[in-house]
Amino acid sequence: MVGDVIRILSVAIVGAVLMFLVQPWLYQSGIVPITQVEVDTWLSEKYTVGAAIVFSTALVATILWYISALRAKVTAFNEASPLRLVWGLLLLVPIIGICIALFFYNNSSEALLPLTFMYVVDVVWVYWFTTAISSPGLLKFIPPGSFTVRHLIGLK
Repeated sequence: MVGDVIRILSVAIVGAVLMFLVQPWLYQSGIVPITQVEVDTWLSEKYTVGAAIVFSTALVATILWYISALRAKVTAFNEASPLRLVWGLLLLVPIIGICIALFFYNNSSEALLPLTFMYVVDVVWVYWFTTAISSPGLLKFIPPGSFTVRHLIGLK
């Protein structure tokens, strides 16, 4: 359990660094060009709010999944199948966060595609990857691809 919490915190910290330092830098440096709006203003007024929404919804979904998984009374792997639905429904939380962030906090059509891509990568990192490596007990293989990810990074 302690290892799971440490992994959740570690992945969340890396996700926050990517979302709030690295990705804005990609726009400021011109690697991802935006010319329709003034970049620094757009970053401070739109991107940061949208990124906070996406990050927080993904983190809340991750925490809700972990708490649900801890509280589940599963004694055999075949009893875990209904929790796949719970995991999938919780995935909708950050997806809705992406939609809100893109609809309300993006006034540049030029930034829409790269911003959508970055937000999806952020959700994959903060929700999927975290749940894949930090789901407890018999539920550790519920997130799709978790067996492969856990095997690749040496988790049992």
